[in-house]
Amino acid sequence: INNFYYYTIFLNFLEGHIKLSKLTSAIILILLIPVSIFAQTQSAFQFVSPKPNSIMVSNETNIILRQAAKLQESTIIQSLISVVGSISGTHTGDFLLTDDDQTIVFNPHKAFAYNEVVTVSVQRGIKTLTNSELPDYSFSFTTETEGIIQYYDGVFDEDIAAMQNINNNLGGENPLLETLPAPPITIDSLNNPGPGYIFMATWDRNVPQLYGNFIFILDSVGHIVDSVRVNGAPFDFQVQPNGLLSYALGDFSINVPLPGEDLQQMILDSTLAVVDSVKMKNGYTTDFHEFLMLPNGHVMMMSYHTIIYDMSTIVPGGQTNCSLVINIIQEQDTDRNVVFEWRNIDYIPITDSDLDLTASRVNYGTLNAFKIDNDGNILASFRNHSEIMKINRGTGEVMWRMGSPRSEFTFVGEHEENAPYYYARQHNIERLPNGNISLFDNGQFHQPPYSRGVEYEIDEINKVATLVSEQRYPNGNIFCATAGNAQRFPDGSWFIGYGVPHPQLSQVKRNAVEYHPDGSVAFELSLPNSVLAYRVSKFPWKELIERPSLTILEVLEGNTYTFNYIDTIPPINSIYTDVTIKYIALDPPIGYNDVTVTRLPFSPVQPEFVEDVTVVYPVSIIYEGNFINSHISEIHIDLSKYPEIKNPEKTSLFVRVNPNQGVFTMVPTIYDGSSNELIGTTSSFGEIVFGETDDVYTANQPLPYAPANNQKVLPQNPVDLRWTGQGFYDLFQLQVFSSSMFDSVIDTTLNDSFFVMDNLINHTMYFWRVRSILGSEISEWSEIWTFEATDAFVTMTTPNGGEAWSMESENVIRWETNITDSVRLDLLYGQQIERVIDTTFGNPAYAWIIPSDLTADTSYKIIITSLADPSLVDTSDASFSITPPSDVEIVNQGIPDDYNLFQNYPNPFNPSTTIRYSLPLQSQVTVKIYNSIGENISEIVNLTQSAGSYQVNWNAGNVASGTYFYSIAAIPTDGSEVFRSVKKMILLK
Repeated sequence: INNFYYYTIFLNFLEGHIKLSKLTSAIILILLIPVSIFAQTQSAFQFVSPKPNSIMVSNETNIILRQAAKLQESTIIQSLISVVGSISGTHTGDFLLTDDDQTIVFNPHKAFAYNEVVTVSVQRGIKTLTNSELPDYSFSFTTETEGIIQYYDGVFDEDIAAMQNINNNLGGENPLLETLPAPPITIDSLNNPGPGYIFMATWDRNVPQLYGNFIFILDSVGHIVDSVRVNGAPFDFQVQPNGLLSYALGDFSINVPLPGEDLQQMILDSTLAVVDSVKMKNGYTTDFHEFLMLPNGHVMMMSYHTIIYDMSTIVPGGQTNCSLVINIIQEQDTDRNVVFEWRNIDYIPITDSDLDLTASRVNYGTLNAFKIDNDGNILASFRNHSEIMKINRGTGEVMWRMGSPRSEFTFVGEHEENAPYYYARQHNIERLPNGNISLFDNGQFHQPPYSRGVEYEIDEINKVATLVSEQRYPNGNIFCATAGNAQRFPDGSWFIGYGVPHPQLSQVKRNAVEYHPDGSVAFELSLPNSVLAYRVSKFPWKELIERPSLTILEVLEGNTYTFNYIDTIPPINSIYTDVTIKYIALDPPIGYNDVTVTRLPFSPVQPEFVEDVTVVYPVSIIYEGNFINSHISEIHIDLSKYPEIKNPEKTSLFVRVNPNQGVFTMVPTIYDGSSNELIGTTSSFGEIVFGETDDVYTANQPLPYAPANNQKVLPQNPVDLRWTGQGFYDLFQLQVFSSSMFDSVIDTTLNDSFFVMDNLINHTMYFWRVRSILGSEISEWSEIWTFEATDAFVTMTTPNGGEAWSMESENVIRWETNITDSVRLDLLYGQQIERVIDTTFGNPAYAWIIPSDLTADTSYKIIITSLADPSLVDTSDASFSITPPSDVEIVNQGIPDDYNLFQNYPNPFNPSTTIRYSLPLQSQVTVKIYNSIGENISEIVNLTQSAGSYQVNWNAGNVASGTYFYSIAAIPTDGSEVFRSVKKMILLK
């Protein structure tokens, strides 16, 4: 691997650019017995979106193709790409190279059809700047089904609905909405808070509304400095790294957003005038949880999107047509092309959620925050995993996971009584200037629940997270079921926005609290009930933003000037830009002139670059001169005073003549490690910024994912070996063996993360593993996976004997097979076929609603038969039972590990809901319903039940809206300890 790769494989950005790179040439060693294997074409691209073979993709998606090297724009020719839908046919579109000179996007002129396979083919002809021609490449994906209703799940999720004033939800929209007063802001205490301005967006969730919705800027003691009434629901009012302001604005007409209602990110100047607005593209609705304006002019935002998914393949009792809510992170360039898009379903297992996955609607991840890390990758917070994850911005792969039972990190100094959920349902991940991370721990799984701000020192190599600081409210418990943010300042103080304090489990209601470094309260703020502020943040603003500026008169050619002014009496008047300039040439060399240097703590507004910039740092300089015709300036930057610049050895200076507009060009720059300086030479005045152009990373172990481990395949069909790289890689080395003795080696070259094998030998077990190569580094081998070439087969797995299914209930019939043609399912009663259940194709599962006209008996079996080859047939090993209709259904006959009472679903509900519980032992079970004052109003189960998982439906049509409780008492028949549990549910009519 030559050193050229080190200038072409930088995959990520700090706040920045789209150079996402995985080198696209690979060496693959294939080890197997001498059979004919056809290697596929090398991939021309390091990043592809939609992810190849992904499903349920938005039919409005664009196509993103990124190469490791810069490309010749003249070779990006429309005729080289073919995009064909299996239903919609050939698509035309705009095929163009974006601003990083590496990313090609295809923006279709029309949407794809629903539920079709889209095949993308790129022909040979596209060339890099070094004149290398990219090989042919093709992939496919499948679009989503038609008719999916996009409910806006992003608004404070289901917990907030459960906490609202139910009796106050009977009215409609207040007709005097535009004249309603601002919500009163109560300052509960004041004790010398630190400098800064408080930014807050308020949304009145009372129905009808009592107050208008506003964005506020408050001073450090809570006085309103500026405010704007907004028409809609505002969230997350903040200062962006380029000095502009932003907030999310939803056009929600009532207190629960309806399908079709939308949201956009509003961008404001310092006068609070709207200067721009941004929405998600590719058919996704914008979500409010996070919005980033990157220093390179790109923007990043997110969406919650509903797809239909067969959850019965994921968990017992899962719905075959579940509305699964997925999360999308999207990046748009300065021309608003979508240049990066990431979906959690492509990378994170659904079963890693903390939710009830048998519900009809599941928001399994609930992404609620993300930030660009110092190395350019993405730090993301997933509420319903209770995890922080690091996402490789070049490949989309998850680099590590921290938190929950799945954590890769060891926690040091934490509260062990909270293990493994040291933080739970968290929000607002931030990387601090000292390299640590902070987050807001909602603490839902703590006992009792409590919320806090936490700071961790993170060792990403050894995977250790050390608790450095935590901050709880000292004068009574505050628990926020949802929302919230925590800011940790360099002096050790905290500013915490408490989102939505729980009305029952919080002893104190506060919406924002500032804490001194010793933990004492400096400032407290409260809003009226049902007036919500998703985040409340504190930023330097206007006069508090440090803009050191110094003018030097009559500079001379050959002289060196440091643009600092040290005033000892009083020292507070000192000025430090920490910039030194040597004038190599000056015209006129002497005379009346002046030069001004101003340092700004902002990244540039609307930046454009000639060069391929991967990172732009949030600091800039304005360099101005008067009465100077021309100059050559050697600019020295004291890096000890510029902590924003993380990787000086890869950083250059860039200049544009007109601040806030125009194109930046690179300044010849060197890094002097002995003096700890960046030194750049320029002949221009103007705006100077600092950007990176390359980086080097570590090879990580890949993860195999297809075919499934131990899967049986047909020898006459090609087998796709597939894996996913973690982090950064140039190449992959693959080994395939025909036995566990690791014999028979064949080498081939490949740079895709998959390999196609043909001509397998029947009745043969194959073993394979893969590792990645990055420069001179080689990762550890992946786990060895196996697959077996076998004859065609079909095997019934469920029901397979002993199950008891009740009439009118829905149960999933399952089988294993290596064929892809249609099968017929027959119901066998005794020795006769009672009826044909159905014929089906595709997934080896079928959701069967058992007819009510069957005879209740214990002598039923299922027969499965291939329609293409009737000799392929199988029957349940033993009989199962069909029982009369019952309110109590068996969800799973398997024996659970423990007793459990699950959260009802849906919740809130109207008028009925399902309650699930599990029994590890045969038990006498009672399930009762209580109202809010503890009166028993219904007993819905009183049975002796065998071990298993059960569900029962409760219809609340004859009771009023309100809060109810349900309890279980399970008395084991073997005399062991009684299990009792109580949970809360909300009836909304």
